Amino acid sequence: MALNWSYILVIGIGGFIGSIFRAIAVDFSNRYYGNEFAFGILFVNIVGSFLIGLLYAYFLNSGSSELLKAFLIVGFLGALTTFSTFALDNYIYLNSSLMLAIVNMALNLFGTLLAVIAGVKIYELFA
Repeated sequence: MALNWSYILVIGIGGFIGSIFRAIAVDFSNRYYGNEFAFGILFVNIVGSFLIGLLYAYFLNSGSSELLKAFLIVGFLGALTTFSTFALDNYIYLNSSLMLAIVNMALNLFGTLLAVIAGVKIYELFA
């Protein structure tokens, strides 16, 4: 996939729709289940990861348009979830190298947590 204006447009439209679906799911969850635990985010991450797995398998065996793949996987599911692409990458890594999958999981989970901590600490330093 070479990134061009067609891809940018379909990814943007998919992202627009996916982010709205995520906001609706989180709002619904917070209203009905409270916000002590992020059930809405958990829900969209699990559903989105299921959908990305389903679409990945389907697209491997179909002649689907690259634009459709970009719209659904990069745009819609990328914005709907915060986790589905991470899960798919690790599934692919697990098929080739357990070590690569473990390293990717560890670096992503702990690296992003450390980055959040660093961001908060730097803000507190200058606030």
